[in-house]
Amino acid sequence: MSIPTSCGLSFLLMASLVYGEDWPQFLGPKRDSTSSEKGLATTWPKDGPPVVWRREVGEGFSGPVVSGGKLILFHRVGAEEVVECLDASTGKLQWKHAYACGYEDPYGKGNGPRSTPVVAGGKVYTLGAGGMLQCLSLDEGKELWRQDLPRAFKV
Repeated sequence: MSIPTSCGLSFLLMASLVYGEDWPQFLGPKRDSTSSEKGLATTWPKDGPPVVWRREVGEGFSGPVVSGGKLILFHRVGAEEVVECLDASTGKLQWKHAYACGYEDPYGKGNGPRSTPVVAGGKVYTLGAGGMLQCLSLDEGKELWRQDLPRAFKV
């Protein structure tokens, strides 16, 4: 389901995620949708788990990842694709990196990123909806390199 940028969506982070195992890529540490955490809740309270913090986010299908107490969020806000690093326990912004993105989905399914970031070796890797592949430092969000794949491969 695509959610317009103007509407955004509420991102809820549960206490179990904040203090649990790192989830640095799509489907988790082993890419198998399983966690080695012990003592996880098997049922939720009637009103759901307690909300630790909430944040409005832009458009896209990218999932957040968590590594070393940092939550990486990749989304589209207006005409930019944005990578944000948040403190996983408080939601406080630590750094933000954005670049212009003119991608428009010809099928009307949304213009935001579709891929989930990967964190490895102190670096954050993202692949935007328009084919921009980039590597940022996890600590500061400094761009280490960027490759425009459609331009590089004449697509």
